[in-house]
Amino acid sequence: MSPKRIMLFYVGAIGGAVLAYFVRNWRYLVLITGAYWLVLSLPLFFMDRSPIFLLQTGNIKEFSRVVKGMAKVNKKTLDKNFDKFCDHLIECPEEAKSK
Repeated sequence: MSPKRIMLFYVGAIGGAVLAYFVRNWRYLVLITGAYWLVLSLPLFFMDRSPIFLLQTGNIKEFSRVVKGMAKVNKKTLDKNFDKFCDHLIECPEEAKSK
């Protein structure tokens, strides 16, 4: 485990202890921490699936859309043969699952 992750663990543990010091009622403490994690988990419902997962499941059209979106966000251009590659994977889906 990297030192950065270890440090984040300790910051979270200390933050939890400080929160517990100020919020004495355990029910409110559970409510506050649950609401915090609920808010942090909301973006998961709006994220695209992994391109590798989409390839392995044979969902090539969504794979193409996700990769093009990633390239647009990162201001990169895809290879000119990317659409041909996706068309080939649609024609031969067993190749997509083996990659």
